Amino acid sequence: FEITLFCHTDPDAAKDQRKMPEILRSDIVSVRHLSDAEAAAEIDRRGVDILVDLKGHTPGARLAIVNLSSAPIKATWLGFPGAVHRVDLDYVISDAIVTPDSAAPFYHEKFCRLPETYQPNSTRSRPAPKPSTRKQHGLPEDAFVFASFNGVQKITPEAVDLWCRILNAVPHSLLWVLTSDRLAQQNLRNAFAGAGIVSSRLLFADRQDYLHHVNRLPLADLALDTFPYNGHTTTSDMLWAGLPVLTKKGSCFAARVSESLLNAMGLPELVAKDGDDFVARATELAGDPNQLTALRQRLAQNLKIAPLFDTERFTRHLECAYEMMAERARAGLAPAPMDVPALPVRSAAFL
Repeated sequence: FEITLFCHTDPDAAKDQRKMPEILRSDIVSVRHLSDAEAAAEIDRRGVDILVDLKGHTPGARLAIVNLSSAPIKATWLGFPGAVHRVDLDYVISDAIVTPDSAAPFYHEKFCRLPETYQPNSTRSRPAPKPSTRKQHGLPEDAFVFASFNGVQKITPEAVDLWCRILNAVPHSLLWVLTSDRLAQQNLRNAFAGAGIVSSRLLFADRQDYLHHVNRLPLADLALDTFPYNGHTTTSDMLWAGLPVLTKKGSCFAARVSESLLNAMGLPELVAKDGDDFVARATELAGDPNQLTALRQRLAQNLKIAPLFDTERFTRHLECAYEMMAERARAGLAPAPMDVPALPVRSAAFL
């Protein structure tokens, strides 16, 4: 496979690319100075077989480039958890959990579903957490700590209601939330106060560089997901750090991502069937230290054997997806739904 990364990232954000390995940096082609038509022409000049959109309907997207390119196959992946309407796309790279058959009528793209999860996770570039203490982060030693490290914009009234029910059911617990925004903090205090939760049971974490952020994740006992927009990369970060994440089934792509990741991690019991079950499972785990310890031990074991962090296995599945797309196009066939077959299960640890 010959990979080219066409980048229109603004110069300030592009500074992070200097930290990338040379093998990646050498494949980056900047098109930020080109018009949409010029960028599309540059893509076509290079004879791209499969053009993969990584932005979808997100800020800063330049989807006209996709429309203007004449690449024979166009797919969308990662950037936007849903259908990318009004864009000339053949496929959405997904999996059977985030895009079940029942979701097909809502997409003009055809599903190209990877066998275990659609989300890639690099273990080589991801630092493992270093030992840290609750005292260093202002957490009490004797409390059960629920946590939410998702973006504060994902905290909806539904999530707040479920979290409040959990805190009321687990008296000696608190919720650790990632936000340094004063208005958001006060809004959350007010919302929890309305459910009888005193403000001292809400603790706030500020944003930190990933190297420091990952060290504090294992200090919580159980992470609580957000609804209807789950944690995506955040859920993987917490699982990587050894922190179990509790979610519930959702009705759209964005609401099903944590379920996809937990299944790929071999922890399907952390997917509640609905809100009541979500509250019940959180309460049960908080009241049963042995069950929670066993869960965390299994999470630690699965880090080395489950598909979620098997980077090479994921890569081979993605390559197979590209081959299936190309084979169909070269045969003169129109795009059609496809499910990539899973490789044989590994019999040994890969980390």
